Amino acid sequence: MANTPRSSGPDASEAQRLAREKYLEEREERLRLAEHAADSGIWEIDIASDTVRGTRQFFLIMGLEPTEEPVPMTVLRGLRLPEDRERVNQGYTAAVERSVDFYESEYRIIRGDGEIRWIFGRGKVIRDASGRPVRYSGIDIDVTDKKNAELALADSEARLKLAVVAGNIGIWDWDLTTDEMTYSEEAKAIYGFPARQPVTYEMVRDATDPRDLPHTLNLAKLSLDPLVRSKQPYEYRIIRSDGQLRWILAKGEATFATIDGVETAVRYTGTIQDITDRKKVENRIRKSEQRLRLAIEAGQLAIWEYDIATDSLQNTSDLNRMLGFPEDYPLDLADIRNRYMPGDQERVRAAGEAALAAGNRYFQVEFRFRRPDEAVRWLQLRAEILLNDKREPSGAIGVLLDVTERKEAEEHRQFLASELQHRTKNILAIVKSIASQTFRGEAESEDLKTFTSRLVALGNAHELLHGERPRSTDLREIVNAAMRPHGLAQGRFEIDGPALPLSQRQGLAMSLALNELATNAAKYGALLANSGRVRIRWQKQTSEDASAWFVFTWKESGGPVVVEPKRIGFGTSLIREHLASAFAGDASFSFDKDGLLYELKAPWPR
Repeated sequence: MANTPRSSGPDASEAQRLAREKYLEEREERLRLAEHAADSGIWEIDIASDTVRGTRQFFLIMGLEPTEEPVPMTVLRGLRLPEDRERVNQGYTAAVERSVDFYESEYRIIRGDGEIRWIFGRGKVIRDASGRPVRYSGIDIDVTDKKNAELALADSEARLKLAVVAGNIGIWDWDLTTDEMTYSEEAKAIYGFPARQPVTYEMVRDATDPRDLPHTLNLAKLSLDPLVRSKQPYEYRIIRSDGQLRWILAKGEATFATIDGVETAVRYTGTIQDITDRKKVENRIRKSEQRLRLAIEAGQLAIWEYDIATDSLQNTSDLNRMLGFPEDYPLDLADIRNRYMPGDQERVRAAGEAALAAGNRYFQVEFRFRRPDEAVRWLQLRAEILLNDKREPSGAIGVLLDVTERKEAEEHRQFLASELQHRTKNILAIVKSIASQTFRGEAESEDLKTFTSRLVALGNAHELLHGERPRSTDLREIVNAAMRPHGLAQGRFEIDGPALPLSQRQGLAMSLALNELATNAAKYGALLANSGRVRIRWQKQTSEDASAWFVFTWKESGGPVVVEPKRIGFGTSLIREHLASAFAGDASFSFDKDGLLYELKAPWPR
């Protein structure tokens, strides 16, 4: 047998030792690299002393200073978040005390720099020959990035689910290679398909309204064309099995792959949404806009909007036409302002300022405007003042109406009224002259004086209500005018009552009746004596049914004893019947000894 050479001596042993050390160093280096690459660290817990030793990477993961000395487990447990600490501790105790060799857990730690990290730990219990646990060895991996991605994905999926449910959105997927369709529960509910029944292409096709089917087929074809790859959303109608007509908004995107060298659509995925309610709202808005347009055209109105910040006017074709400009002409505010007739621009501005001062954002004003063709038109402006967050004016919006024809008609009517007033005055003067001529020998007769007084009262009332410059038809004005010839300035009348505008008929009847009452008081009643007084009062009273009543009283005092007349003359009839008829009320006389009382009660004049 040949002799086999064997290593012997000190040199051989040293070489073997060096080789083992080199192997161990290389092994440890590979382990460190592996730990670093996996962001993991190895540890070992001595159960008896409740301490842990670990690799450098283990301590770095935990945010601790690397050391070769044992570290109390209380330090490691203190790093765990309170929400996770008890759970992990119980799992570790169960693994040690029971016949469990491996234990896994995920938990969070808060490192010394305040950063929270997710840790995945897996360990094995090492027992002695008698089965008593002596060590617990394992590995910890920093899975923070993975957990964050999982949490982000879960959050995204939760938001997507909420959006799908809240928006009534269904998800669909069409596998073009197998012609299989997958519809979510929401998608099936939108179409009215049975929840547990598979959906086929034929079902979707047959549910589509025949009026829209060619359109949807064409759009799907464009989406599946590799040269087009359209992603255009489209709306169409479906007819559900229960007969309901619903509007659908569909969005889809195709996935392409190369098959036998040809780019081909293999999947078509997307969403559907029931937009029936939105379409109803849109339809109502469209009809409302059509009605508004018809109303604007019928009323010959023009809509405008002014922005203070930019000093600009949003023009419309209606506004351009009304102002005499071409429909597409860009309006120049400076030019428009120059076309106001003198004083009218200031009147428009004053109307807006007065509305704001009164706490009102709405105002109306009329002004004259000279168009480019030099025609002067009367325009009525109705506006709402717009306010910003600081309650400051930011602009205005409103309508413009051409009222030229109405203004011209008013001027013509005023001319006719003036002409009628002039002729009426002439007629009254002629009647008065005829009466004087007829009763020439009876110039001082009471009948002539009464007749003349009534003519004068009629003329004064007509002048008040129908003159060239008609004054207010307020009741107080009428009372003052009627009493002025009978000693109003001497303080013999006490007049009390609220402002009350009257119609022309009511004003004329009241003026004539007051003249009759004053004339009778001067001949037979309170005004015959120097101490006599007359109280004229009107007020608004509310009855139990909340209706408003006008109560007018004439009360005399301080005059001679009143005696009820034996016959009712023209003047009494005028006061009692004509005035009551004008106010649609009832009138009464009371011939008290201390003075005449006249009362009129009627619905409150509107």
